[in-house]
Amino acid sequence: MGLNTEVSRRIPAGLVALAAALSLGCSPRVNREAVYKMGEEVKAGSVVYTVTDSEWRMHLGDGFDQLVPKHRFLLVRLNIHNAGDAETALPLLQVEDGQGKAFMEESELKGVPDALGLLRIMPPDATLRGVIVFDVPSAAYRLRVSDGGALEEERTALVEIPLDFGAPPAIDLPEPASAPSAER
Repeated sequence: MGLNTEVSRRIPAGLVALAAALSLGCSPRVNREAVYKMGEEVKAGSVVYTVTDSEWRMHLGDGFDQLVPKHRFLLVRLNIHNAGDAETALPLLQVEDGQGKAFMEESELKGVPDALGLLRIMPPDATLRGVIVFDVPSAAYRLRVSDGGALEEERTALVEIPLDFGAPPAIDLPEPASAPSAER
């Protein structure tokens, strides 16, 4: 009876260890993309991105051509270089908020000087410079950049876009008038 009790204790412990090992193999794959800061060169395959600036706007364009966002327009200025030896078609990019919700680039680009446009075919050793636009709530985001590869082979990276409305314009305020003296 002592042997059966010892074997019965080992079997459940062995089954628990086996189940734990198998569950590790079945757990969802965690995507460990590199995260970069604005201004850093970011390599996604043979494509090199550099996000140089971001700007928030309440509208784009003027007059009858003015576009008003649902939230706010986030303009991201970047350089894209195809360092590869083959032509590359770049996809539209997206930003992701802190909860992982993704927002695609806007297709209406009226009133955006230097907009990159929607069709981005890059020959080898070519560089694009321009602006992409998102209609998003005010928050910090991560821009997901891509090499444009097939879904199973696509290489991506993330660039932090901090929430920054820019420094307020300097306003010259008059010097305060001297208060009357309280001496009696």
